[in-house]
Amino acid sequence: MIRKNIIKVPDSIREKLKGLPDEIIVGCSKKIAHHDICEGKWSHLGITLDAGHVTGPSEILPERDRGRFSRRNLDGHEVVRKDLPKVWKYYTFEVPNFGDWLRGSHDITIGRQVYPRELKGAHEATITVDVVQQGSESAIVKFTVNVVLKQSSADFDYRLLAALNLMQENVGGIGVFHSQAPLSEYLKTIHLDWEILPVGARDVVLNRLLSGNRVTTEVVRGTIEARRKLLEEFHPTGWVVGSSGLRRYFGAKFRDELVVFENIQYGNAVYVLCGPWEELSKLSRLELMEREEGIVRIVHRDGWEARLRKVLQDKLRPLDTRKAA
Repeated sequence: MIRKNIIKVPDSIREKLKGLPDEIIVGCSKKIAHHDICEGKWSHLGITLDAGHVTGPSEILPERDRGRFSRRNLDGHEVVRKDLPKVWKYYTFEVPNFGDWLRGSHDITIGRQVYPRELKGAHEATITVDVVQQGSESAIVKFTVNVVLKQSSADFDYRLLAALNLMQENVGGIGVFHSQAPLSEYLKTIHLDWEILPVGARDVVLNRLLSGNRVTTEVVRGTIEARRKLLEEFHPTGWVVGSSGLRRYFGAKFRDELVVFENIQYGNAVYVLCGPWEELSKLSRLELMEREEGIVRIVHRDGWEARLRKVLQDKLRPLDTRKAA
């Protein structure tokens, strides 16, 4: 069942924020009945019941069909800025000459004032799932949106409302808490530790990616193989495999300072890292998205393969050739 969205930050949340430090997280704890898990009510978060034991993934990216904010979390969205002055926008139409298409046609342009629109990028925020207490008929599970928010930031209200609704749509409960651990400790869950594998280790790469996953489908295998073949076109010097509890990151190394990687399970973009990639790969998803230098982010939309090929062709050209181009 899709939960109703929150149109504004509740007063109870505002009151609690007053007593919290600058850096906060959105989360809640839920008592989940075994029979609800068996009925599939928590399958969208990967929570299962095995021999009376409740388990779940360490983190999961909410599905876009859970609601508006889950969809925005993956795809981004446009915001109509009614707080700004209107601007002129012009529309061009083709119309028939004297109302008769047999006499030909001409273009007319009509202008009107509209509020400007701002494109908000996808956050790709994940939800962490932590089973903190097992019971005979239920379990207590702690959920947190895997993003640390700063109350002092200019866009805090916008990001807070988005995180609250992401939790509401997927868990059916909301709350705000301070992070008892430092920010660096909290973000370790989305950092990558890379393993470098030789070019010939195709089967090893596949085994690393699929190990520890409860469900392995032919679609997942096919996706990995298709993207591996695409990267092979450019003759990588080695494969890179990383883990964040789910062992789902992989990519290809072409030079000491050129690596392409992505997350097969829930990533919706491929990243081309140019520079000290081992340091760049330790950035969170939001930090990767907000950084411009040394990173090319290509969203998996129609034509993404062609764009990746073009980027790699450019990056792999000799330096003196690139300067001359």
